[in-house]
Amino acid sequence: MVEVIREKVIPFYSEVAVNGIYIFKGYCMTNMVIPQLPVLYETENSNIFLIKSPTQENIEISSKSLSKHFAHGDIIELNYHTKTIKNVLSSLSNENTLLLTEQCENRCLFCSQPPNDLPDTHLYQKATLALLNYNSQQLIGLTGGEPTINKDAFIGLMSALNQFGNNTPLHILSNGRNLGDYDFFEKLIGETNNREIIWGIPLYGHTSSLHNMIVGIKEAFSNTLEGLLNLSTTRHTIELRIVVVKQNYRYIKNILAFINSNFPVIKMISIMKLEPMGWARKNYEDLYVSVDEQNNFLHGALTSFNLKRFDIKLLNYPLCLLHEGLRDYAVKSISDWKNYYPDECNKCLVRENCCGYFSSSVNSYYEKPKAML
Repeated sequence: MVEVIREKVIPFYSEVAVNGIYIFKGYCMTNMVIPQLPVLYETENSNIFLIKSPTQENIEISSKSLSKHFAHGDIIELNYHTKTIKNVLSSLSNENTLLLTEQCENRCLFCSQPPNDLPDTHLYQKATLALLNYNSQQLIGLTGGEPTINKDAFIGLMSALNQFGNNTPLHILSNGRNLGDYDFFEKLIGETNNREIIWGIPLYGHTSSLHNMIVGIKEAFSNTLEGLLNLSTTRHTIELRIVVVKQNYRYIKNILAFINSNFPVIKMISIMKLEPMGWARKNYEDLYVSVDEQNNFLHGALTSFNLKRFDIKLLNYPLCLLHEGLRDYAVKSISDWKNYYPDECNKCLVRENCCGYFSSSVNSYYEKPKAML
């Protein structure tokens, strides 16, 4: 086990069954119209916390590390069966993301969270309550699965946020395919046109054959392009995402040229190193290409023509593995709850500016760092 920067799940104890999401440390809502979450209060004992209930006796829970890992106003989830407290939204985290569903119509070769058909309505409802009670101006991520696969639930989430005056900016990870459904798209824009939204949408190839092969669905490329064309008519921001694998690393320049020629409204492009989780871990030998092998193709792509209109970032790439000419594109992109730095990084002079490694990047899924001294 590696030591991640910040634990997302911590233990607790209670004699009474407690489950669900709560606001931590006595956060008091000023808008009483908003459906409010129950509060987990502090007590004089730093390890004991209290859930006050109007219908039953107050419930005590104990946790030695709760105050260390969460702050006033954070949204947390208690699971009595596993005796764990999980971060839902926290001001201490470098990135907050809400899972809306584990369902997806794509079958990407490297999916880090393989899809299933479990019911998901409760996840949309939980996300709605979390967003309303957190009520932040920080960018919050919505992810899946495919967030828009349950169209009614997704529209319902956006409608509820509007109903209660919430204007939290959102980053939505979506394959973009459902955005090509104009009836759904028209309803969606009616609920989101005045909200700051960044859509993170994947484009893994410059041809239908390449993109469709990677996502495992024949019509995916055309569906995604239709969604992108619809989004291009809105004020929303589009971030195109390219996960680099053996199947497409030689074509990064072609993908950038395709975007440059066909989508003048797009300004953001994220080129991403593979995360060895889920199906990516299962198919790793068939997918992973070392950063050393990627370097020349990445450099060639980013210097081959005028890309000044784009905000291009390299995500999940440790600085030491990149050619010097690429390091300015790299950002600290890995969520703190799955982020670590190997021992070799302790003496590195640029560690503070480096994304480090995924906690899943160990053993045969590990590309050894080269400390920059």
